[in-house]
Amino acid sequence: MKYGIDYLGGVNYREVIKKHHPRGMAAGVLCRASGWRNGITVARDLAKGGRCPVIRVHGLWHDSHNFTIMDLEPAREQAIRVARLAEKFPETKFFYSPWLEPGTRQRPCPLSLLRKCKKRMRSVLPKEVKVVMGRQMPHGISEVHHTIFGYGKLIFSFDGEDMFDSDVDMYKKCHTDALQFYGWAPIFNGKGYTTESISRTARVKRGYWPRKRHLKEVAKLLRKPI
Repeated sequence: MKYGIDYLGGVNYREVIKKHHPRGMAAGVLCRASGWRNGITVARDLAKGGRCPVIRVHGLWHDSHNFTIMDLEPAREQAIRVARLAEKFPETKFFYSPWLEPGTRQRPCPLSLLRKCKKRMRSVLPKEVKVVMGRQMPHGISEVHHTIFGYGKLIFSFDGEDMFDSDVDMYKKCHTDALQFYGWAPIFNGKGYTTESISRTARVKRGYWPRKRHLKEVAKLLRKPI
């Protein structure tokens, strides 16, 4: 299992990541979310710096979690960017997740649409880049967030739950077979230090971004033996 940090709002603190990303750890990056610049630049920084062996890139995020066939082309455009990075930095292993959290428990994204999405991404990505979908699919890699459940080949992330206020060891024990295991806290999205301090501040107005010590604290929690 490869431990990493989910820099979902990383485009807003690029310099901190460039200088202080823990060497040898994986990194998660988000490209398109309303109110922020494209985060593919963070993936480029990490690959160029040689400090990060594995990078998982999310293509698109919708606050509603409602993705449709209209989102195939925008996700494909980001996939092309990832493909270029994979070609330029072959020593870095890339994973591409076209849609971040497609659907909700009450309204899951149709499996047929996810299959179309995966097929479209595969048409532009080199075979070395693995495609990750937001739910369990036969013979594929899925991703789960702050849950003890999950099976098969998957990536785990605390995304949505403050790892500083969680039983990290418990989650690590539940997901010992995960391909990747990402740490996350609200401050990595500019929301403040804890879940209690999260506000509804618009993305473009957020200002509580992580510093060097936050990256070190996450790395320490992840690397702690269980």
